[in-house]
Amino acid sequence: MTITGMTRFVQQNYKVQNSHLTHKLPNGSLPPKEHVNPYCPEGMDITGRTDFRRIVPVDEGVANKIKSLVFESMEKNCGMSDGEIESEIIRNYVMSLPPEERAAAGWTLNQISLQEADRLGEYVHQRDPSWNWGKPVKPGILDDYKSGMNILI
Repeated sequence: MTITGMTRFVQQNYKVQNSHLTHKLPNGSLPPKEHVNPYCPEGMDITGRTDFRRIVPVDEGVANKIKSLVFESMEKNCGMSDGEIESEIIRNYVMSLPPEERAAAGWTLNQISLQEADRLGEYVHQRDPSWNWGKPVKPGILDDYKSGMNILI
């Protein structure tokens, strides 16, 4: 069986197993069908959407933790990260939010991570022009770095 075939099988079984959850409108008809992705938590399916790409207020503690992880990956892994811990933190945070806020909050936290990585990369590269992603950072370069604060003039 192909992956496509397996996916169809799982989706069909999901519909059958959850058919008792269908609610009828007062006139007895069924409501219009909405796209439901059984593999994605409510509010996180972005298929065909772009409205989630916006910066929204997020918990400052979570944002700071993301920035700390970016710094740690620069310090210990030459700026490289597998993103597992970061993804787990983002997932745990967004799942604590109402469904309509989840996708935008996740996108915002990813933007914070990318911006911090760019800022940190610029900071290191200005102090060591030979440095590049994946190369070790020379000792002492990161000692004075302050998350989101250091901009050379």
